[in-house]
Amino acid sequence: GAGRSYWDEKVISGSSSVDIALGDSGYIYGQVWTDKNGNGQRDSGEGLGGAPLRYTNGDRTVTLLSGGTGNFNTSLPKGRDYTLNVTMDGYFPFQGTYTALNNATAVYVEMVPMNVTYTGNVLYPPVTPASVEVKFVAVGGDGAINNTATSDGTGDFTVSLKPGKYKVIVDEEVVAGVDTSKYEHSSDLTVNVGGDPDPLQINLIERVKVTGTLYPGRGTTSIQFTGPENKTVSANTTFQTYLIPGEYNISANVQNNNIRYAYLGWADIQKGIGPLNLTTEVAYNLHGQLQGLDVTNVQVPMTFVRDGGGNYTINSAQSGSYQAYLPQDAYDIVVEYSTKAKLNGSYKYVVYNATQSI
Repeated sequence: GAGRSYWDEKVISGSSSVDIALGDSGYIYGQVWTDKNGNGQRDSGEGLGGAPLRYTNGDRTVTLLSGGTGNFNTSLPKGRDYTLNVTMDGYFPFQGTYTALNNATAVYVEMVPMNVTYTGNVLYPPVTPASVEVKFVAVGGDGAINNTATSDGTGDFTVSLKPGKYKVIVDEEVVAGVDTSKYEHSSDLTVNVGGDPDPLQINLIERVKVTGTLYPGRGTTSIQFTGPENKTVSANTTFQTYLIPGEYNISANVQNNNIRYAYLGWADIQKGIGPLNLTTEVAYNLHGQLQGLDVTNVQVPMTFVRDGGGNYTINSAQSGSYQAYLPQDAYDIVVEYSTKAKLNGSYKYVVYNATQSI
């Protein structure tokens, strides 16, 4: 505001004429904000609109709201003492006192969010391990701070978190000091200001250690494991990862000196499995065109089933063409694709399938 102001109490008991004597004004102006990115300074986009600004002078109180970006400019009678209180759900309250207000006083009201308490349970049926460390790793630079909770004998835990975005992680050896298997968990968590969250359920997965060699070394190669879960591992000559136990198709493809090499096989991954020795072979370019499709601009999954063991799946181009680099062997090509197509003037769900040996 600008100019002059008035603040007093008048008793209105009927129709009457009331004179308002405006006096000189002082000003309290600034912004209500919160440090969303946790960098300790006020940045663009951190204003809190609609914050209640409660001014008190003696026994008089008036409440105004900050603007959409948190800015405010309040004109008040000069020379008086004022107290400003700002209270919002999920934030620590702010209070400032301004004695004998004169001219303009800048006030930047930082609203500090309260931590949110989460309870939770770590679960791995049929027996829940005790003392599991659950890590809350801050991501996104939005004010979140790393923290850790440890479960008790029943799997329960409590943790206090600053609002923000987290990755919830468990990465712990099943038997301490023995790295052949791990309990693992990974999920995303957004902690909201003033939230009253439901309990967290941390479902553990046991993964087993898988090591091996890629021979011969032909440069950095991506190895794909496809089975109970899908995972890609980067390797040069040796590799290590953890996988859910089960049967996996294993494939690798690399180009060296303009020659393509590939590996295609399978393995039954179980705890205590020995090193996998993957030998890449010269790969041949198999390419062609899918025929008989009544739909266009779709990518169709194609699986190449190797007689010597192992499957390799690709998606065709939207035009129906495909290309795959495969080691020399006999293969069955299996195609199955479900979609909605127009038949006899109406749309119906259809399945396209084909099998061909090469």
